Amino acid sequence: MTRYAEVTKSLSSFRDQYSESISAAAEVAKRSAAIAESMRSALAPTYELARSVSESVAKIVAGIDFSAMRSAVLPLITQASYIKILIKTNWPLYLVDDKEMLDEILALDANSDAKTLGDAIADIARERLGTKWLTELRKRWNNHDELTRGEREILKRAIAYFESRDYAACVSLLMCLFDGLLTKYYGKPVKLQGDDAEIFDYLASKHGISAAAKEGEPRLLRAAKDQVVVLVLRSEGGYFVWKAAGDYIIDVILTNNMDEDIALHNPLRNKICHGAQTNYGTWEHALKSILVTDILIRLGSMTLAGREGDEE
Repeated sequence: MTRYAEVTKSLSSFRDQYSESISAAAEVAKRSAAIAESMRSALAPTYELARSVSESVAKIVAGIDFSAMRSAVLPLITQASYIKILIKTNWPLYLVDDKEMLDEILALDANSDAKTLGDAIADIARERLGTKWLTELRKRWNNHDELTRGEREILKRAIAYFESRDYAACVSLLMCLFDGLLTKYYGKPVKLQGDDAEIFDYLASKHGISAAAKEGEPRLLRAAKDQVVVLVLRSEGGYFVWKAAGDYIIDVILTNNMDEDIALHNPLRNKICHGAQTNYGTWEHALKSILVTDILIRLGSMTLAGREGDEE
């Protein structure tokens, strides 16, 4: 048998064996085509609507200035990233206005462990917060009219101690003054109700602080941690910055727990003034004491001005 005859015979055999299947497949294809046509006819209005909406959205989007949106959003993202790093490392640099320092900190690997990241920030702060920064800080504190002559003198001496590297003296002065400044800016103990009480409860719950009401009655908010929460509640603008700064004051400066790891790098006001923490004679403890005192003065003076304005 020739090669042609072999191929012809094979094709004939294939046709005989699979003709039924081929016919069935053809029928399925025919029915599928009919179904597809029916679906196309039924969905045609939907497709047309989708096309119309798509074209309308494209025209709207074309008219949006996304560069302006990026300009508005990027600073917020940058600030959020910066705050997140400061929270992770317990570095209260929230109010330091130094773009180069901010950029250097943001360039760090945020996924590093807290100690590695904190040590890197310490190196940056040591480089950036020198004589010029201290001079500007001293001048700003001296311009706060609400501070008494005695308070200004203590602040001035604390900076002088820092400059002379007597860090223990700097920390001691500022931590002893801290409670007095807090009470000064807070004013008379208050009771909160309504929205203010709800916001207070939300903020306080994060720190294990009692609610604004006790057994259904508003309580007098007089404890130091209560006062910090109320000052943050009264703050205007930059809420997330003030909240993060307030969290540091409550959870670190005013902590009631002697956490050795935290105490190794931070001044714990209550523990220092009661003699429980004695390792605070370092540059880091002193700088953080200065930074957190500056936060309290700026937050307090802002809320004090707002409170006096409400009373007029």
